[in-house]
Amino acid sequence: MNRFLCMVAGLSAAALLIAGCGGTSLSSNVARIRAYDGATGTTSTATIYINNGSANGSQNYGQVSSYLYVNSGTSTFAWAVNNLTGGSVTPFPATLNPGSVYSAILLGNASTGNSFGPSSPILDVTVDDQTSPPSGQSRIRIIHDAPDAGSIDVYINGSIQQSSYAYPGSTITGLTPAEIALGTPFSLQNFNYSNAPAGTVKIQINEAGTNTVIAGPTSFPITGGGKYTFFLNEPTVSPSATYSFQQITDSL
Repeated sequence: MNRFLCMVAGLSAAALLIAGCGGTSLSSNVARIRAYDGATGTTSTATIYINNGSANGSQNYGQVSSYLYVNSGTSTFAWAVNNLTGGSVTPFPATLNPGSVYSAILLGNASTGNSFGPSSPILDVTVDDQTSPPSGQSRIRIIHDAPDAGSIDVYINGSIQQSSYAYPGSTITGLTPAEIALGTPFSLQNFNYSNAPAGTVKIQINEAGTNTVIAGPTSFPITGGGKYTFFLNEPTVSPSATYSFQQITDSL
């Protein structure tokens, strides 16, 4: 079974306040962050480390953790996929702004073996923008988590919303297998939201610059004032070429 561990410990109580869906509201020195395992092909565990922590918490592939409270300022992040890296990790720093909300998202395909390529997993720390949409609208964003699909065009309700959208890890090059074994690849790319009328949103993905549909059109329910992320996921059963969507809620 694919398993995901969000490692968030080794911190003082002042540094990390763990909360579920409810709990303390954001203060001037606190941010919130959650973890999502979107790396297909993991044969055992994928691990995200925050501030070198080693606490418990696990999800299957495709699941997302609850938001956690963490001190704003610089935090360190790292990842390891057992069947890809199998070793220690080297953290990278990211600044979490007070009052802001984030996701640490493991993207890519872990079945690539112990070598790095444009499909390999990367960790992206991105802002979950909590700005309210206009009345009767929802905020949505699409995250490209299907590296083998290449660049894509995103259609929302029949209109193109983003063109030639490349998998975020496709620009990371020149890393050695030793660097991959240390969990080096990461990204600080933010994924922008757009507004859509509440009710139902229809999403379609085409190969970039073509009329070839690789996913959708698929309709999803969205509520007024809601905030959502939709992942374009890599096929989980090889050699199927069927890409799929996953919808998660970004509202606190």
